[in-house]
Amino acid sequence: MHKVIVRDLIIAQLCFFGCLSIAIMMTTIAFVDNNGLSYYAKTYPTSVPVGLGFFLCFFFLQRAASRLPVHNPPFDKLQQMLRLVAVFLLLVMLTPDSLSQLFQGIHMAVSTTLFYIEFIIAVWLTVKWHGGVVMWSLVVAMGLSGAVAFLSTIELMPYLAHSCLAYQLLFGVFLVLSTSKLIRGMEMTDSATKLVETM
Repeated sequence: MHKVIVRDLIIAQLCFFGCLSIAIMMTTIAFVDNNGLSYYAKTYPTSVPVGLGFFLCFFFLQRAASRLPVHNPPFDKLQQMLRLVAVFLLLVMLTPDSLSQLFQGIHMAVSTTLFYIEFIIAVWLTVKWHGGVVMWSLVVAMGLSGAVAFLSTIELMPYLAHSCLAYQLLFGVFLVLSTSKLIRGMEMTDSATKLVETM
């Protein structure tokens, strides 16, 4: 179970960042003009690889969530949160801010909510289930990236795409590491329980 779930999470991240990298190789204008990463989703031809990356990431996140042992905490809540991340990630793709002011407002709301959900997941897992220097470092780095993204949104800094990319990358690493730790911990506990029962 451990390897299958972690593999799905890793594939989700590879699909997302791999397809995004293809779009960035096509043009780096989003990093020059202080646009967000969603720039690549609303312009052709970069929308093709980015759209594929978003949908594949959605699929593998949903599949990983469906395989979590939901009757054991914290996997029940983690499953719900993973599904939320997947849905909001897809909504970011499906609400291009270039269509109208209404879509621009919806897109901003969806993107901001996704940031908050991811940060809440990271803080919750770190505080309640496993701390440590590595996990806390990732959380702090996510917070700093989010702050830069906010300042760039209100045009006080010119690093919106850079900070969004860093934030999503940090969250992806955090998600894989934390989920792997949780599942291994549960498996070790189950093994110890079975060992005691046979004695």
